[in-house]
Parts: sequence; structure tokens; C-alpha cells
Amino acid sequence: MKIKIIDDDIQFMDSLKNTLTGEFDHVLIDGSTSFEDEYDYDIYFLDIDLDNVNGIDIAKEIKKIKQFNDDIIVIFVSFKEDLIFEALQTFPYYFLRKKYLQEELPIVINKIKKNVNDESGMGVIEIVLIILV
Repeated sequence: MKIKIIDDDIQFMDSLKNTLTGEFDHVLIDGSTSFEDEYDYDIYFLDIDLDNVNGIDIAKEIKKIKQFNDDIIVIFVSFKEDLIFEALQTFPYYFLRKKYLQEELPIVINKIKKNVNDESGMGVIEIVLIILV
């Protein structure tokens, strides 16, 4: 499984990377502070408020390139709960509130693991996690 984290908060990115590494076997996690047309990852964690681009727009582009594949899971993480309606336009799997991330992230991880186990022959899940700051 390949995971891409794009966030301008390096400390948050490192914390998320450590959490995910401990939860999933055989994981390659790459972090950066920008998006460069990288569509070959299985899981995307995207900050919405990046310097040159909007994370919701990135999610829409990923879904378009992946031809709206039903296996793509979009998860938003945000302090800005007022952006949930705009975020819902990408049909997210879950909306995590960043202020409750420690409590809610394990719930989402367990749901993802359950989906992987329930899908026979499914080798990869594609996830987009948008981090709203």
C-alpha cells in the first residue's frame, strides 16, 4: 500500500505518518508540502489550504483521473467545520474533525481495515484524506 501525505504542517504530517505506519502492514508513506500530479498512490492525505492549490480541487482531480472509481475513499479532516458542505461535493467517506482527531482517526482506520477484509481479492484501497487548516 502506498500512501501520500500532502500537508504544510510538517509536525502533523510526521505524527500522521507514524500513526499510519503502526496501523498498516507493508506501507510506503511519502510526505511533501506540495502536489505534483502524483496519481499512483493508494491513499492520499491532503491538506486543503496549501499555498498554491485547494485540497478539495486536488480530490476532484484525483477522482476525475481515477474515473470516479468507487473504491476511492475520501476522508476530510478539518478544524474548519464550516467547509463541510463544500467538502461533501466530493462524496467523502468520512469527515474527521481535527480537534477530535485522536478519538476519530482510530474509528476511520478500523473502517478501512474492515473494508479491506470484506472485499474479496481487493489488494488496495485508495483513500483521499483532506486536512483542512
